[in-house]
Amino acid sequence: MGPPERPSGCGKTSFIKSLVGQWPYGRGHISFPEHSLPFYACQEIKLTQTNFKQLVAGSKDEETYSDIDVADVLSKVGLGQFITHLHEEYYKGKRWEDVLSGGQKQRLVLARILLAKPDIILLDEAFSALDPEAKLLFHELLKENCPDATVISILHDEDLPSTREGKPFYDTVLQFEEGGTAVMKPVFPLPPPMESDWQPTLL
Repeated sequence: MGPPERPSGCGKTSFIKSLVGQWPYGRGHISFPEHSLPFYACQEIKLTQTNFKQLVAGSKDEETYSDIDVADVLSKVGLGQFITHLHEEYYKGKRWEDVLSGGQKQRLVLARILLAKPDIILLDEAFSALDPEAKLLFHELLKENCPDATVISILHDEDLPSTREGKPFYDTVLQFEEGGTAVMKPVFPLPPPMESDWQPTLL
């Protein structure tokens, strides 16, 4: 899946919030595959006052993950400088909310995703504060660590995130139209059917 496409104010965030039950307006039915684990990440997060390992664990208890596993994902996402402070509620006397920049908070969310390995990942501009190289790393880590996940992402960049070889990470774009309708289209046009004399055999 790919990014919903349309200017600000057309309902992209409302759409993605409705997928996770955070939009109380309107009616309808949304279903996920049985036993699937969705993960929603928004553009800005507010950090509660707790130790750093619990912040990385997110909604799960910090004891769910070993210190080694947490240190591993922190190193991958570029927050390795905080590995020795996992069990501290303050960093050099400051709250974590005041220590981490917007980009570092988005790296923290990526660390949560890598630990949780969800089946469905919903990103609402969740990497907007990162520079181009960090955005590339964000998607590389998602692809490497959550290869079977469905990723739905809202972004405002004109170009879709692509690999170092130029291949887009997303295969589909959901384009919002006037009047509340949406059109799904592939990133690459589907090739025309090949001409062939072969006929299927029904058994």
